[in-house]
Amino acid sequence: MSGGGISISTTPAASTAPAAPTALGATAGNQQVGLTWTASSSATSYHVKRATTSGGPYTQAGSATATSYTDTGLTNGTNYFYVVSALNASGESANSSQASAMPALSAPSVPVPAAPTALGATAGNQQVSLSWTASSGTTTYHVKRATVSGGPYTQVSAPTVASYVDTGLMNGTNYFYVVSALNASGESANSSQASATPASSAPALPVPATPTALAATAGNQQISLTWTASSGATSYHVKRATTSGGPYTQVGAPTSASYINTGLTNGTTYYYVVSALNASGESANSSQASATPAAVATPDVTITIDPTKTKSISPWIYGLNFYTGVSGAPPHLTLDRAGGNRWTAYNWETNASNAGSDYLYENDAFLTSSTTPAEAVRSFVAEDQSLDMASVMTVQLQGLVSGDESGPVSTTNPPDLTRFKQAIAKKSTITPAAFTETPSTTDANVYMDEFLWSMDQKIPGIFAA
Repeated sequence: MSGGGISISTTPAASTAPAAPTALGATAGNQQVGLTWTASSSATSYHVKRATTSGGPYTQAGSATATSYTDTGLTNGTNYFYVVSALNASGESANSSQASAMPALSAPSVPVPAAPTALGATAGNQQVSLSWTASSGTTTYHVKRATVSGGPYTQVSAPTVASYVDTGLMNGTNYFYVVSALNASGESANSSQASATPASSAPALPVPATPTALAATAGNQQISLTWTASSGATSYHVKRATTSGGPYTQVGAPTSASYINTGLTNGTTYYYVVSALNASGESANSSQASATPAAVATPDVTITIDPTKTKSISPWIYGLNFYTGVSGAPPHLTLDRAGGNRWTAYNWETNASNAGSDYLYENDAFLTSSTTPAEAVRSFVAEDQSLDMASVMTVQLQGLVSGDESGPVSTTNPPDLTRFKQAIAKKSTITPAAFTETPSTTDANVYMDEFLWSMDQKIPGIFAA
């Protein structure tokens, strides 16, 4: 409107509430969480809402006019869950998708390692073998050499282990060595000096023979190597190439006749040789072995039911599900079954289970409070045997088992893989480690062939006819 030299203009308010914010991200700090999100068109402010339980209920923790907010004064170690809504004069949007973070103290910087100690030098024919006491927190070492006591020194190698063999030297020349330790924070001072004079005289201890029978077994992003030990060897150098015949790069220095090379690329063929070492020198390389890491194939089981092919059940077989748990069960039954939803999610390593829709979708210790591996099944079978009954037990061939005993599991976006572990039919498809009755409970897998083996150890002959 205008008149009398006066002009007035107005901007109409947005006629609808803004859309919900997107791309909410949460970054943990020390007693705080930083939040960012994508702006909602026509929003004039935002409400930041917080909960300590996934899915809410949420309480408004603050408001912002920009697309970021820092929530302070929090408790380290507590998981906080956030949503954000957008507002304008027409109203408030729905909540954004949830994001969460757990505040924690900032990790201290890694200190520079201490200088290596106990440096020793042993002369050989045209070589000097060095060893020292490892420095804590070290990722690599610098080996430095001089022909004059006290230096100046020249770096000749950067091993990752606390030993090195300096080859191609002049017999009769005295060599002086120091070693420093390094990590991401810097380099230590030099160690005390050690020296040795290579000589052509026959050493008291012969150089070990070349390792034999090198074998390479592929796994998922790793290759396991074994070989026949060489007499007199104190360590081995494992060398790898991606081309047959080399050139090879040293990747390990084990003291035993095996090594697992991890962090590899599935589908790439790796070639290996191994040499043996002692104070007198290093052997020639072994014959080459190769393998190609690959992801473990997803189990694919097809069950076909043909109703035209049936067989009558023997009238002498009478059974029940969980006989000892049924009040007033008839006597003289011959078969007892441990089955149902709960047993299909049974984790034999910890005895945790989940009955799914049968009972609250929760991980719990319903089957037994014992932490002894497989105790829920062992006690079931042992009790059946005392009653002269055969047992039918569930063995999962694929899928997931309970990863904890911490109560209800969210069914919003199943499966929640932070609460479950993968059931693996054959342990050897993941790791070359031997079966054990006390398996690790911190890895991501539960091995079913190891379960059966363990049951046979606990009740010998359990699977006999």
